[in-house]
Amino acid sequence: MFCLRLSFSVAVLATVGVYPLAQILPNWTAWENQPVENVGSLVLLVGMVAALLYQHRSEERKWKWLWRAAAPLWLILLARELSWGAVFYPPTQMTNDGPIFSSDHLWYKPVVYPLVALIGVAVVYIVMRHRLVDKAADVIRAGAAPWLEALLALICVAVATIAEGHGGVLNGWIGGHSMLIEELAELAAALWLFAGQARVRAFQLKESRTGDLLRTS
Repeated sequence: MFCLRLSFSVAVLATVGVYPLAQILPNWTAWENQPVENVGSLVLLVGMVAALLYQHRSEERKWKWLWRAAAPLWLILLARELSWGAVFYPPTQMTNDGPIFSSDHLWYKPVVYPLVALIGVAVVYIVMRHRLVDKAADVIRAGAAPWLEALLALICVAVATIAEGHGGVLNGWIGGHSMLIEELAELAAALWLFAGQARVRAFQLKESRTGDLLRTS
């Protein structure tokens, strides 16, 4: 429960702070492979590690497989944030908006999307094979589904998309510091995903404690 409260509070602060921080931070902090983006990558990495840790500590088979299905999704988000590994190579060009790391020059780029598709198919197979929809239904019936976190993550993604210049008539709403707003909103979205995972984990622990009490009574 502490992890849920902490992650939720941090996500709230990050969301509320998107616009104010965009006015304060220097533009270079939002460049590719710089502080804001690196913190976002760290959040995604911690989310993946947390999912793997949860599956290790889970006793019920369905919970183990649920976390095993979640971990690869974090990995895909992390790999995408790192431009599929392009950030570990020298930038392909330098612009006024910072360095550009293009994945088009990666020798393994042709297999990236087929591999992502394969991972997606594997996750769907795990969900179907181990009937994880039933476990998701238990979470929803208990009122523990992370609907709020999912909604706020989507809103943050929408803000980041608009800031990137894909908002059509809404582009003018962002104003200046669009790059900072984009990266800070993406960071907030990652934090909301982490908070959502923490909410599901809190329900799992509560369910486990209730089961232990019933078995000992």
